[in-house]
Amino acid sequence: VMENYFDSRQQDISKFVEDQEVVSLIKQNSWSLLDQYLAVYYSNQANYYENNFIFTLDPDYTVMASGLPKRASVGLKMREVPFAKENIEAGVNGKMYFSKIHISPITFTPVILISAPIKDNGKIIAIAGFAIKIGEFGYSLIQNVNIGSNGFPFFLTKDLVVIAHKDSKQAMSDKSNADYARSVLEADSDLPINFREDDSIRFLKKKSSSKYDLIVVSDI
Repeated sequence: VMENYFDSRQQDISKFVEDQEVVSLIKQNSWSLLDQYLAVYYSNQANYYENNFIFTLDPDYTVMASGLPKRASVGLKMREVPFAKENIEAGVNGKMYFSKIHISPITFTPVILISAPIKDNGKIIAIAGFAIKIGEFGYSLIQNVNIGSNGFPFFLTKDLVVIAHKDSKQAMSDKSNADYARSVLEADSDLPINFREDDSIRFLKKKSSSKYDLIVVSDI
């Protein structure tokens, strides 16, 4: 399900940057008209978007259009956003990029920024950024899932940072020093991992995504 979600968001931004009406409005500097195109994606709550925006190739990589109400985030200088550095670098080199998970300065929840260049006859004229509330989406999948009497699933990055957990306070916590960390990194998918926690034995099974920075763990 999580992979399908990522695939859908990739399809969204690909469709947007390839829209010739979007390209035409950028060439005309009709930024306010572009807001409505971005708002179509933002307004669909099933997408779990935090923001959808376009930034230019000026020295500050300034946000010029936004799907947020009241044009919120327009004027933001992406150069000053630490986690966006690799998105900018990929964009100016003509590549789509999924950022690492980070805490949003807007919602203070785990988000991932997907970016892609917008081109006119092969020339990059701007970059689109679609920020997804990955923590909220992940939590929506697992909040009501129980395994036996005390088991549950959770999502990790491949660096063992928690994306989503039934205990929402665990979001963004680093599990690289947990008792099971090495086993989760080294074990083959679907093979059981066992470890002692306090006075109990716990079993884990993991499933790693071959496409994305994602591990799904079932714990009982």
